[in-house]
Amino acid sequence: MGFNKEQLKSLVESTLKYISVGKYKFYSDDVVWFLLRIFAQESKFGYYLEQLGNGPAKGLGQVEPFTQKDNYINWLQYRPEIVEKIAELCGTAEPLPLQLYNPIRCIIEARIKLYRSPGAIPPKADILGQAKYWKKYYNSEQGQGKINEFIDNAKDFNLT
Repeated sequence: MGFNKEQLKSLVESTLKYISVGKYKFYSDDVVWFLLRIFAQESKFGYYLEQLGNGPAKGLGQVEPFTQKDNYINWLQYRPEIVEKIAELCGTAEPLPLQLYNPIRCIIEARIKLYRSPGAIPPKADILGQAKYWKKYYNSEQGQGKINEFIDNAKDFNLT
């Protein structure tokens, strides 16, 4: 059992719209669908809150504390207007691993990781393109996730 798809979609949309400030546009329909597909792949929509096998990843997007810290140290701290928005939503923008259990914070950390990745996120109609982008930039070439698993999980959660 995980999150309700429509409610999670609404939470992703409202979170991304809220943290979009100035030139930083985090929201698009393609991004929302991509994040939902990532959450289906990574945690089965929140069924798994911790990485299986005692790994460090946590929350909806199975974000690692290292990624959260890197997002803050190398990107967020130089954008105080975004830090302020995150603090309003989450109580703090500091890279605290326990915050990764907060669905809103996990949405934000996953989105910032993608925002910092090269190239454009493929459109929602291109599920194979999104699967390849996820593998390369989110899961990594060394990660255990498989492109076909990403597509299968998207289908299982009616995200195709």
